[in-house]
Amino acid sequence: MIGPQGVHDLADALKQNEGLTALNIYRNHINNQGAQYIANGLQQNQTLISLDMRYNDIDVQGAEYFVNALKVNKTLMTLDLGANPIDGQGKQLISKMHQTIPGRNVYFW
Repeated sequence: MIGPQGVHDLADALKQNEGLTALNIYRNHINNQGAQYIANGLQQNQTLISLDMRYNDIDVQGAEYFVNALKVNKTLMTLDLGANPIDGQGKQLISKMHQTIPGRNVYFW
């Protein structure tokens, strides 16, 4: 697992990334704090197209971090949040984002 410091460092690297287009952070249990770090990194990232965040213990709070990041980030087209405990409120946030930011694929199940 990547751990709290690792996800913080990874988020910082996303801010400066100029070549990475896909990132898989599958099953690292980074929780909402890690989701916040990654979402903050996405706000400055202009190259990442696909991000896999499945099985990371992210709930509605973490989903909200990503929704807010996608309002700023225009390049990320696929975000997989599957197998995270995102409840109905989080799913509503994501559905609303789909209506206001077309062309994005955010998966949760």
